[in-house]
Amino acid sequence: MMKSNRIIIMLLLIWTGLTGFSQEQKKWNHSYTHRYFGIRDGLVQSQVFLSFQDSYGYLWFSTFNGVSRFDGLHFENFSQDDLRINGRVRYFNDYGTAVYMVSSNNIVFVYPDRTMECYSLPDNFQISGIKGTVAVDGDQLYLFNCYQSTQSDWKDLTLFRFDLTDKTFTKIAEDLPYLQANVVDEKIIAITTWGEINNQQLSVYRIDDDRLRIVQTIPMEMKDFYVYFTQTSHNKYFATIVNRSENDKSRNLYQLMIENDSIRLNFLMSLPQHDIYCMERLDDHRLFIGIDVPGQSLFVLDPDKCSMEAFPLDMLIVNHILTDRDDNLWFATEEGVYFCSRFFFESYRLGLGRNDNIWGVIKDTHGSVRFSSYMYGFWRADSQGNLFPAQTVYNGRDFPVQYGYMSNCEDSLGRVFQTFNGGIAVFDPKQGNPNRLDLIQTGSILVVYHDRENRQTWFGGHTESSRILNLMDENGKITTYPFDNRHIISICRDCNRKLRIGTFYGEAWLDEENGVIVSDTAQRP
Repeated sequence: MMKSNRIIIMLLLIWTGLTGFSQEQKKWNHSYTHRYFGIRDGLVQSQVFLSFQDSYGYLWFSTFNGVSRFDGLHFENFSQDDLRINGRVRYFNDYGTAVYMVSSNNIVFVYPDRTMECYSLPDNFQISGIKGTVAVDGDQLYLFNCYQSTQSDWKDLTLFRFDLTDKTFTKIAEDLPYLQANVVDEKIIAITTWGEINNQQLSVYRIDDDRLRIVQTIPMEMKDFYVYFTQTSHNKYFATIVNRSENDKSRNLYQLMIENDSIRLNFLMSLPQHDIYCMERLDDHRLFIGIDVPGQSLFVLDPDKCSMEAFPLDMLIVNHILTDRDDNLWFATEEGVYFCSRFFFESYRLGLGRNDNIWGVIKDTHGSVRFSSYMYGFWRADSQGNLFPAQTVYNGRDFPVQYGYMSNCEDSLGRVFQTFNGGIAVFDPKQGNPNRLDLIQTGSILVVYHDRENRQTWFGGHTESSRILNLMDENGKITTYPFDNRHIISICRDCNRKLRIGTFYGEAWLDEENGVIVSDTAQRP
């Protein structure tokens, strides 16, 4: 009987664990959207190894057949013949108006009008293709791990410097081991990534005045190893060290700190014994790691918790991961490009009623998140997630609000403005009650906008006969500008500092000198 009870308990624990895992997977699977781009969409070739976003916002993808530039709708392709390169592009960056790219044998500058400049490495030198062989210091581009085409292996490598202004090469050092370079504290640091039987150590190099010198070495117990590391914050790195010995092919994750030219290496966790294709930063605490595990190619590592969870997208070998300037994810894979429009989005129900109908949400400078519900008025969640109904007050008395609207903003004094069907609700931190909102009755308001440069808050409203535009200064004084019968649905200042007003039927602008609103009659596509 005792034995059967143990078996039942053990089965229940296993079932609970599997259920929890499947629920977590289910939540992740429905927590983001993604889109696939391949050859049929215009990509030059399906094997994508590197991605880059330039200062104009274009995305560049490196493949074996050339380079694709993506504008969000269409791909523009550059073949290997166009770029005069052998193999694939191994590094992208901006310089002036051009995007330059480094291949194994040359550096190519591509300008906005599609003109190009090509500069080949001297003396038949080539660059090896593993991450970290290129580092930039101002106008100087350092090319590590260069070797002549006649060399039979990657030993006794050479370091070149390329001046991005003069477009000239200079040989800096020879007879080097294989190095991976990064910039730390505006200094170029390079670390040996291959260890051999006669060189059981990690070495740290630094470039000073075009001189490469060793500043530290760390003895390693492994006789034959390979190191792959990535930076997650200022001087914090994570490194995977692969033991290549015949009797021990382990893979382990380490935290690597670089301070004042010295290295600290701390073991964190063991990894699956499969090939590692990429390791990229997700945030200051988590990593993406691409591992050739059957049925799964990408994982999210949390080194603080020593945990690893599968990323719920079925992809074939992830070679590189780009986070664009809008925090979207781009996965360069062996079968094309996958675009994820956000990281991980978790859904929350406030539980206010049958349908929460959240029309607006804003986080204030004090850490509270404020919600506008179309059916249940205003609510506040504190930093611990506790939910509180707002106390809405008009002329010193409680005045319930049922219909919260969709626009909100925070001004330079930390006051939060939220619109509702009768006007605007204002949270002022000076009054001391975080749940209190003071109401200003101006009629239905669909938009509120704070102009930080002029420290003014603008919002709509209406009288019995027409719509109005309201201006509130920092002292709470309201100035009203008559409008016509159109609802104001958007307000902003354009690049010429003109206050523009959008409506359902056309737009207008405020002549602030004369205090009148002028309809915009310009024809626009």
